[in-house]
Amino acid sequence: LGAAYSSEVGIDLKGGRLTVNYEDLGLDRVTYRDAELTGFALPQEVSLGLAWRFRPNWLLAVETKWYNWDASVNSSTLRASDPDRENLDPDLQSFSGSSQLDWDDQYVVAVGIEWNYSERTRLRAGLERPSDPIPHENLSPLLNLVQKEQITAGFARDLGHGWLFEYAVQYQVPHEIRYTNTALPFGSDSELEYSVLGMVFSLGR
Repeated sequence: LGAAYSSEVGIDLKGGRLTVNYEDLGLDRVTYRDAELTGFALPQEVSLGLAWRFRPNWLLAVETKWYNWDASVNSSTLRASDPDRENLDPDLQSFSGSSQLDWDDQYVVAVGIEWNYSERTRLRAGLERPSDPIPHENLSPLLNLVQKEQITAGFARDLGHGWLFEYAVQYQVPHEIRYTNTALPFGSDSELEYSVLGMVFSLGR
């Protein structure tokens, strides 16, 4: 049995650069050399886990997590100043825009199983299912979609002399949505699709 807690950590992104397209105003593109994005934070998190060796060669692991996004991500503000052009109108000397996010709390459930195929080889598989904390009406291209399900498989091999090789492949099933954010000028036919196929391996002693 195990439990873990993490407190909220604020994330203020400062000292960046922002390029804005003012071509419709006859000014080409303008780069603001001092940009910051505020309003984001890593939420407080509570996780509970259980690992149970129900047979000599079989291990079952279950974990559930709660992310308090509702208290940490409500709105974001992008500000920029110090443009790289001197002949800008006073109204364009700085840039500021806010986005309403209103994230919900997120719950994640993960289940994994391990089979000792031999004394030196262990086979593994897992499934993770998170809830989506981002309301569809507040989605933006600045924020990636949240995965729906993740499937993993892998193995661990004892190479002898204290060396261990581990390998895993993960697949996040495709997730597609249609934008309904009325604050963004993408039109009713704009869609976003997200999927991941990745591999992880390690060699250690």
